[in-house]
Amino acid sequence: MSKKMTEDERAILIKEIHQAFSVQNLPSSLYEYSDDKVDDIGDVLIFAGIRKNTHWTVEQIKKSPSATLKWPDITMDMLENNITAFCYFSNPAFKYYLPAAMALSLSENEPEMLPLGSILSSPTLQRIDFTASQRDILKKWAVWVIENAQMPEEHKPEILKNIENIAAVL
Repeated sequence: MSKKMTEDERAILIKEIHQAFSVQNLPSSLYEYSDDKVDDIGDVLIFAGIRKNTHWTVEQIKKSPSATLKWPDITMDMLENNITAFCYFSNPAFKYYLPAAMALSLSENEPEMLPLGSILSSPTLQRIDFTASQRDILKKWAVWVIENAQMPEEHKPEILKNIENIAAVL
């Protein structure tokens, strides 16, 4: 894969993302509750269709609402304004919404619009069962991010290792 993808190459990869990840169901739980996360899940609630400034009791938060927004309907603005959600998503929610970040960053040709390096180096990726085609597409996207984003050189091998470990799961 070349260092700079053409618009057509990005469009093909976006189509592959949609095909590989279209079989997923909405996650039944957006996060796993813990007392230390109560103040940090506002970004996650957006994916259940709940506005950030809505007051939730601890009892409501403990129930972890189901996702209501489908990943193809997520906008770049929603991701940019709620990106910390990836830190708190349950494994199924992380996997479900990851293709939104992938496709949007490619369509905008902006590998730096989101902290994609943080997503790619997340240990959550190691706990998710991806299909072979999803892993291949994730790796292509990761290479594009690494080759095009401004990030410290020392982070790139760590991200590549994380992605290679995903490929070695099955």
